[in-house]
Amino acid sequence: VTGLSPYTIYYFRMVSDCQGGQSLGAMEVFRTLAIPTANNNNTNTTNTTRTVVVQGTTVVGTASPILLNITNKYELIGQGDLIDYIVDYKNIGSAILTRPMVQVVLPTNVTLINASRGTYSVDDHTLSAPLEDLYPGQEGVIYLQARVDSVPLNNSQIVTTAILVYTSANGSQENAMAYVLNAPKITGIVAGDSTLAGNAFFAGLLSIGLLGWLLILLLILIIVLISRSYNRNNRISESKTVTHTTTQ
Repeated sequence: VTGLSPYTIYYFRMVSDCQGGQSLGAMEVFRTLAIPTANNNNTNTTNTTRTVVVQGTTVVGTASPILLNITNKYELIGQGDLIDYIVDYKNIGSAILTRPMVQVVLPTNVTLINASRGTYSVDDHTLSAPLEDLYPGQEGVIYLQARVDSVPLNNSQIVTTAILVYTSANGSQENAMAYVLNAPKITGIVAGDSTLAGNAFFAGLLSIGLLGWLLILLLILIIVLISRSYNRNNRISESKTVTHTTTQ
C-alpha cells in the first residue's frame, strides 16, 4: 500500500458485489507514522519520509488480552451538539500488561471539552491517558465530552477511534483498537441521487422525537375520523328516495 499520509488513522474493509447483492466485511483500522529514511550514501538522513504502522501489532479476536470498547449516546449528530463518549477497557488475559496508554482520536470537526483523565493535543485531536499496569481482570473507564463544531456534508459516517497501547509479557508492544460511528443529521442531497435523498429522509424521521411521532399519530386519527364521517353522510344521502306525484 502506497501513498498513505503520515500520522493518520485509516479504515478499510472488503466490499463484495455479485448477483446476490452486496456484502460488507468487518471494518479494520490502523495508524501511520512518518520516520526519516536514509539517502543513497547512507551517511545521513533526508527530509523524505516513509509511512509505517505504529504501536506494534494490533491484536484482535480471541488472541487479544484486552477488551476495549468506545460508545456514545446518539447516533445522529449536528453542529453545536455535545457528545458524551465512554471508553471502557479490561485485561482479560492471564499476564500483567505494562505501560498501558489509552488514546482517543476525535474527528477533526469535533473539539474536546472535558475528560476524566489524560491530556489533549489540539494538533492531532488526540487524548492520551497513561494508565497503571493492568493486572489480569483489572478494568477501568474514561469519560469524554466533545462539541461538534461542524458537520461534513460529504461524509456519510463520522468515526471516533480508541486505542489501548500496552507491552505484553514477552516485551513486545501491542495494541487494541475500537471505534464508534456517527452520522450527520443533515446529509447533502445531489439531484438524481435517490440514496442520499433516502438517507436524509430517514435521518429526519429518526430525529423528530417522541412528541413528533405523537403529533403524527394524532393527525392520522383526525384524518380517519373525517373520512368516516364523510362516507357516512354520503350513504345517508344516497338512501333517501324522492317521489314525484303527477296531478291532473
